[in-house]
Amino acid sequence: MSPIELPIHHDEWIRIYNVADAADADDLVNPPILVAPPPEAGDKMHWRIRGQNGTIVEVPHDLASAGPFCVAVPRTVIDSGRLMAIQEGGCRLKILPEGYAILTGDEGSEAVFDLPAVPADLDLPPTMQPVATATTTARQLTDAIFMCGRFPAGFDPDGPAPYMEFAIEESAVSFGANWRRYGRANCTYRAPARTSGTTAVGLLCATVRYLLIDATGRDENVTVSVFGDWVCFESESWKAWAPRVEVGAARCLTSAIEALEKAGLAPRRLSDVSVEIDGHPPVRIEFVDCEPEVLRLSTVLATGLVADAALRSEVDAIMASRVGLRLWFEDSRLVAAEDLLCEWISELPTIFHRFRNQLTGLDLLLASSSGHDQENLLAPAIGEAVQ
Repeated sequence: MSPIELPIHHDEWIRIYNVADAADADDLVNPPILVAPPPEAGDKMHWRIRGQNGTIVEVPHDLASAGPFCVAVPRTVIDSGRLMAIQEGGCRLKILPEGYAILTGDEGSEAVFDLPAVPADLDLPPTMQPVATATTTARQLTDAIFMCGRFPAGFDPDGPAPYMEFAIEESAVSFGANWRRYGRANCTYRAPARTSGTTAVGLLCATVRYLLIDATGRDENVTVSVFGDWVCFESESWKAWAPRVEVGAARCLTSAIEALEKAGLAPRRLSDVSVEIDGHPPVRIEFVDCEPEVLRLSTVLATGLVADAALRSEVDAIMASRVGLRLWFEDSRLVAAEDLLCEWISELPTIFHRFRNQLTGLDLLLASSSGHDQENLLAPAIGEAVQ
């Protein structure tokens, strides 16, 4: 690599300093990098920093430079370059192939730094069609995030807390936090916005919040676009890709599938909120958004029943003899179910096997008490879905 000389404008030093501060850049973990893509990439030269929560932030470099190259610089280069630019009116950055960075102020001051290694996994998400977009001011976004992010009075700030939930709605963006899981009140805050499409996702937005506060004008417009795995916030001076996280049904169901597969079971996804495990009978596992959140294991025990007093009495006796098992009638069907708190999801394989064992012998009990053909027991009727 040949030496690289970069005349960096006073305003750019201030922008990248503010972004590095918001992203909490650390030389050992996430030093700033300067990227000059190859011409065929169609992208401009820019700074790139990964926030401590995985958010990737871009800051454009104002002037063109020969590329391609990708080099990391210590955080102190950004701090010192900003100071030199303020004190002396400007500051140039020179990268040497021997592994050094040199800052030269307009009045002749100089500073030399060792270069850190370029961190891995800093590729930007590919360009794609967003699911939904919204545009509002930095002030409105900041206020909504700040209010949503406050801990309830008396809540331990070092304890577990819910992920923030972000939504693009019709003419608004919203930020919410589900504190009900912790015995507190749920909250949602909205800001008016120009929107296209609607969607709702979980979001890690601490870095974005600091960017809005420290690196953005209050009245500056910010556009938010939701993609497959990322939410992109774009201001006039930076672009941040915040990672999505799973909340609600998606969070619980993903953890449920992992626990079941680890135990050697083979769940089959039915929808965004449910999976099914084949067998006799097949068992559906479904997320139920109640308070507290639960996973419900259920199956249809019998179809074509007439729920007379004798049969209801027999069903009540079965429930009383089996811990955790619930039975109820849905028209002519008899459903068996057991609920598991989502916070105990690691116990799901054990609960699944217990649920299956609790069903053993129920076909004989129900057949003898109801007088129905056993072919209608422990199996769904043709054309009916397992509940």
